[in-house]
Amino acid sequence: MKIIYYIGEKIGAETILKKGFLTDDTQCMYIKSDNIKIALDIIKSVVFIKINGLGTMVQIKNCSDTIFLAVPHIFIGKGTGFAIINYFKTKKAGHLLELAMKY
Repeated sequence: MKIIYYIGEKIGAETILKKGFLTDDTQCMYIKSDNIKIALDIIKSVVFIKINGLGTMVQIKNCSDTIFLAVPHIFIGKGTGFAIINYFKTKKAGHLLELAMKY
């Protein structure tokens, strides 16, 4: 599933997001982007957050990292970027991450 994501403690309208894919493996879930692969194997929490101006996102605590992600309808990566978030697919991605956290 295509996603946009950011790794950091806080997110706002000026934050530059990256494009990637949320993929499921037999061992754990991954975020694949360009030449990196982030394993989501030590998920401590999954929280749905609503940010003014950004829409609904999923906040993940994975090991010591905080990752924000959403599934976009449209994403234009010029400047700080522009995205229209797909609410239902973002909720689905969050629920899949919650299931991965339990196992």
